[in-house]
Amino acid sequence: MPDISNRKRRFIEKNCSQFSIEELSQKTGLKSDVIKSLIDEHAARTPGRRQQHSGTAIEEDVLLKTAWIALALFMVACLVYAPALKNGFVWDDYAYITANSMIRSIDAGSLYKMFTVRSVGNWHPLTSLSHAIDYASWELDPFGYHLTNSIFHGLNTVLLFLLVVQLMVRAGKKDCTTALPAARLSTATKSLIAAGITSLLFALHPLQVESVAWVAE
Repeated sequence: MPDISNRKRRFIEKNCSQFSIEELSQKTGLKSDVIKSLIDEHAARTPGRRQQHSGTAIEEDVLLKTAWIALALFMVACLVYAPALKNGFVWDDYAYITANSMIRSIDAGSLYKMFTVRSVGNWHPLTSLSHAIDYASWELDPFGYHLTNSIFHGLNTVLLFLLVVQLMVRAGKKDCTTALPAARLSTATKSLIAAGITSLLFALHPLQVESVAWVAE
């Protein structure tokens, strides 16, 4: 095959579906058999591109499913504990929140105390900071504190879901390094199902009730 400029190659690949071989031969000055060889080469490369596009479409589909499942898990986790929004303060809530002067402001002094002083015998600065943010937003309205707990629980459920998906995908790559796109889709679907069930068990298990419905916990 004679040397052919890249410009002519691109012209032939771009217009091979619009012009006949004779017309392409006239426009490029190349022989018909050369044009046909170039078209065959281009057709041979096209399936690989289609497979690449197919793999990209599969990845986008999996990402979309992951996002929808994560949103559904978050909503379920929050809705299950929606009745807790009507609850008030109980037990240790009074010591940690209503009688705790440390959370009344968010400034350098209060932040220093949160990270250096024990609160009711415990050192948990991030919890105190969370209560301080709640106090700045809701003062002593228990609704806001319960809402924060429910949102945290929903986000933890989503984080667990994403963690399990990653673990399943990595395990699948070790077992099926040469899997076809269809097999990857099947593996991804199984990973989403396993991660979804695991996260639901975490979100709905009765052991979580104390941690979510009790503000101080």
